[in-house]
Amino acid sequence: MCAVRLTPDHVNLGSYQQSVDGAIAKLDADRIVQRIWEADHTVWNHDPTEIIDRLGWLTLPDTMRPQLRNIQRLASEVAADGIQHVVLLGMGGSSLGTETLKRCFGPVDGAPALQVLDSTIPAAVKATRDAVDLSTTLFIVSSKSGSTIEPNVLYRYFRGLVDTAVGTEESGSRFVAITDAGTSLDVMGTDQGFREVFRNPEDLGGRYSVLSYFGLIPAAISGI
Repeated sequence: MCAVRLTPDHVNLGSYQQSVDGAIAKLDADRIVQRIWEADHTVWNHDPTEIIDRLGWLTLPDTMRPQLRNIQRLASEVAADGIQHVVLLGMGGSSLGTETLKRCFGPVDGAPALQVLDSTIPAAVKATRDAVDLSTTLFIVSSKSGSTIEPNVLYRYFRGLVDTAVGTEESGSRFVAITDAGTSLDVMGTDQGFREVFRNPEDLGGRYSVLSYFGLIPAAISGI
């Protein structure tokens, strides 16, 4: 593939060019990019509510880099245990990033096959159930708030099936939770014997979370 370097001379937006140039000039004049890096909430709104505590994505690569060894350790252990499928149970921001990674980079030969279930439509649930061997499947329950109804309902459904497939003593080890610290999912994962509970950085909205535990764990386990 030949790389082509584009310059302003190569791109012309026709009748829209003047408007785009004006918008870019205003972004520069208002220091929008610099202010975002400075975590200046007034870029979006003068009220900092649900803005100032949602800007963790700016430094997320640095935040998560020290966690990579632990994530890779989990992926290696899962592979060694003979897991053949990994199913992500999540909605919205907790699943969209993983679905994108799956479509762009998967499947990976020799790694557990990744399924993303972000629907409670019976046909979708049945399709996921029929696509996996419950005795060799790891389920990831993902919810920032920990109280999202859909993944919690899906967890209860699949937990019952896994209890039957591998026995109640072992079934907890087939589930991993990703959530914020102190949520109901955090507590449930501990109380019900999940393999692990990963507590995500709290200053992060779901739709910016693909480079956090929400995206990195399913990606690592599925070989992406």
